[in-house]
Amino acid sequence: MEEKAKIVEQLVLQGYTAQVDAGARSEAFRYLADFRTSPEAWDISRLLFNSTSADVQFFAAHTLYTKIGLEWNQLGAEQKHALRSLLVQLLQHFSQGTVVVRSRLALALAAMGLRGYSDGFWPSVMDDVISLQSLGAQIVLDVLTYLPEELDAAVLPDAKKLQTREGLKLAAPKAFAVIQSNLTQAPALPLALQALRCALSWLTHLRIPPSALGSQFCGLVFSHLANSPLFDTALKVIHEILTHGEVAATPLVPIRAVLELRKLYNDALKDGNEDICEGVSKLVAQIGSEHAHTITKNDHEEYMTLVAFILECTKHPEPQVASHTFFFWCELGFLLSMQPEGPQQQPFVQAYAIVTQVLIGLCRYPADYDPSKDDGDSLPELQELRTSSERAFESCWRLLKSQYYGFVYEMLKSPSSNQWQTVEAVLFALQATAWLMTHLLPCTADMSQALRNIFVYLLQFLQRPDLPKRAICTVLTVFGTKQQPGLNYSFY
Repeated sequence: MEEKAKIVEQLVLQGYTAQVDAGARSEAFRYLADFRTSPEAWDISRLLFNSTSADVQFFAAHTLYTKIGLEWNQLGAEQKHALRSLLVQLLQHFSQGTVVVRSRLALALAAMGLRGYSDGFWPSVMDDVISLQSLGAQIVLDVLTYLPEELDAAVLPDAKKLQTREGLKLAAPKAFAVIQSNLTQAPALPLALQALRCALSWLTHLRIPPSALGSQFCGLVFSHLANSPLFDTALKVIHEILTHGEVAATPLVPIRAVLELRKLYNDALKDGNEDICEGVSKLVAQIGSEHAHTITKNDHEEYMTLVAFILECTKHPEPQVASHTFFFWCELGFLLSMQPEGPQQQPFVQAYAIVTQVLIGLCRYPADYDPSKDDGDSLPELQELRTSSERAFESCWRLLKSQYYGFVYEMLKSPSSNQWQTVEAVLFALQATAWLMTHLLPCTADMSQALRNIFVYLLQFLQRPDLPKRAICTVLTVFGTKQQPGLNYSFY
């Protein structure tokens, strides 16, 4: 057995050594894959933990995890008891060891606990895992994190999986008590991050209702948003809580919660922290989109404050931040356009006027853009932004109608340090306009006059000797748009 363990150890080292030729490495991996399925792999894996190599130790831990998933039902009760004791002993031994080895052992224990809970072998798995505090909070959080994830990955009969899922949901308050304890006691950064990841796992995979989290949990997570390394995970946890059906049924609850982020956003904007601005922008816009129908039907002050907050995010100078709000304006504009025109739309008109200007500004080329060097494939990020802007332009047009073209005309006339910044941006706006004129409502007389001003300007613009062919094609596309009632091109 020990000789076989040495052979496996050598092949693992060979497989993870870059200096070994590809053929030898491939052969080593084939042998190791066959080894994992062999009956002797259980005992040999135990011997491999004596190796000084972290790669070998990780291979041994992963082998145990793989065999638990494939062969759990073939083990007798005595073997299962021995395996559980082994995993706990190994976790204790590697509690201060290599992270990847410890993490894979925690995954193996979670895989065993899940299957043991489903078949009745280990009904007290939650209490027993939580009682492992002597091994360290990190190990307990690791195992708790993996339990819901492993439920989705495990191959179990449908009835068993459903029963196990409901059992874990009932045990959720115990898990969140551990999570909250680790977030409250001013832990080290890695431990706080793992606690948040654990919460996210339970919320994402099991859709735990907020009422099961404890009255202080949401506020506790909010308090960690100001810590940049924790921000992304904390924001995801908050999103899962606020979008749960239990909360979404009362729109003012999530809206009031995200409005609390306004100061955090403004502080991040002043400090130039784009990551926090982007995360907040994404969350606020998502909450707005999910409650857009309620917003159009209700003039409550907090709904309008949310719209104003989203508009602030749209005006962020970084396109990546602003673009997260585009879908909200699409959704809101579509719902508003379905309503008869009236005073209920007026509070939104000014917002869409600002959105139109922002969209045109975001789609400008950079100040150092040189059209003579444009090979057609440059600035892919700008092209992606333009694509995501198209539907938002449509929403602006639906609500503003003739005013939309007035904004385009004003942008044409506005001075710029680089004329191409304005010209190319407006050409894109006009390209979207051409599509709108073809597919949406017919032009009114007011729109016809606004377009007349634009086209007269473009006729002069076409006479520029340095105009790139792509810009000429864009203008001609606008001129060639299907004519609508009320739009007369005879003035050419």
